[in-house]
Amino acid sequence: MALISEITSLLIFTSEKERRFAISLLFTPFGIIASWKLSRLNRKHQDFPVGTYVANMLAIALNGSLGAFLSNTTVATSTAATSPKIVLQSIVDGFGGSLSTLTRFLIEVLNGIDPIIGRTAGLQYLGATLVSGLIIGFVTKQATDWADTEHL
Repeated sequence: MALISEITSLLIFTSEKERRFAISLLFTPFGIIASWKLSRLNRKHQDFPVGTYVANMLAIALNGSLGAFLSNTTVATSTAATSPKIVLQSIVDGFGGSLSTLTRFLIEVLNGIDPIIGRTAGLQYLGATLVSGLIIGFVTKQATDWADTEHL
């Protein structure tokens, strides 16, 4: 039923933005399932939610690498109705967007903070996520620049 709905929406939608939205819906369940499976790792460490951290870092790596790739290559200028650009952007939007959610991140940070007993694990998790997220973002962005042989 969902596949019939997806095919119908691809036939009806004509603009690139509408097609990108429709295709991203195909990848969203995979991101949700991956995030759910990774959340099981949170039970192993009480102070640091490893599963949420891994999900966020994977989403950052995916967004950084594919986003930089799309902005630096000729794929971004393709005008075909089902161009690789639309599919890659849909992977970033659907899979990457549902793999990492702000609400889960904020809940994990707030669960790790208790001012009465002086618990600051949430702040440590926040700092570790921000610092490593920036590093992964810079590395994945630079990796596509290093691989770009067009400007040599």
